Amino acid sequence: MLSALWLLAGRAGSAALTWLSHRSFWQLVCIGLCAILVLQRFQLADARHDRDAWHRQYDTVHAQLEAISSKRNEQKVETQERIKVVTRTIHDADGKAKEVETQPLPEQCHGVTPSGVRGADL
Repeated sequence: MLSALWLLAGRAGSAALTWLSHRSFWQLVCIGLCAILVLQRFQLADARHDRDAWHRQYDTVHAQLEAISSKRNEQKVETQERIKVVTRTIHDADGKAKEVETQPLPEQCHGVTPSGVRGADL
């Protein structure tokens, strides 16, 4: 099978050389230029395909980076809000603790807890 293919390729090659040997110089130049133009056309089509693939990949990566950036900004705002809430809670707790600490005890403690102590959320 392989030898038959070699024989066929050899015959086609010799027929092509025989056909080309009967052409004039200018015909050979024109055939060469046409071959170059066909090769450049295929290379151009391949380059366009690569460019389009690159643009699709760039757009995908750019969209992912935008999503990451917006998520990071959302988390930053959420963290700042949480810090404000925690700071406010700490400040309120400190105020209640100071209120409890500075509250005067009744003169006669008969098991009565001051209202400031009962209301403190410590």
